[in-house]
Amino acid sequence: RNRIPGATYTEPGIGSVGLTEAQAKAAGYDVKVGKFPFMASGKASASGATEGFVKVVYDAKYGEFLGAHMIGSGVTEMIAEVVAARKLETTYHEILNAIHPHPTMSEALKEATAAAYGEAIDIGAVKRRNIHRRHDILGEHPGQRRRERNLFDSGGRERQRRAETPFGFVAVEDLKELL
Repeated sequence: RNRIPGATYTEPGIGSVGLTEAQAKAAGYDVKVGKFPFMASGKASASGATEGFVKVVYDAKYGEFLGAHMIGSGVTEMIAEVVAARKLETTYHEILNAIHPHPTMSEALKEATAAAYGEAIDIGAVKRRNIHRRHDILGEHPGQRRRERNLFDSGGRERQRRAETPFGFVAVEDLKELL
């Protein structure tokens, strides 16, 4: 299996190892996927590096760690934890029970795993905060918000405009095709 990490030294950086969600499904796995935005990380907020996310892929049947994909500042360093975890055939249970220092960027791996298994608690607050941030950045009034969001989510020109705004981790979503 693929245990060789990939690291792209850009800003934001890209780190990955193992199977993507699409590859895992194509290989016949029933998958659990978790994603944690750096915007929800206290360390990322304090350091001004809120753009990006960690995405993890697990086998739903046995909890096997199939892969992880990260976009953000410093992720080329963080991918090493996943390489070691996969080498040791770690399951989600070990990742959730491993003590990660707080606040750190690396705890995003544990939080993404928690999200995959329905144990994340902070991501909902981040989504609510992002709606208010969109209002401030784009100058929308509440009646426009739904229409603007639908335009952005449909792709095309409006999606490109969205990517150019300083709207946190969502600007990175256009890179998800890489994962």
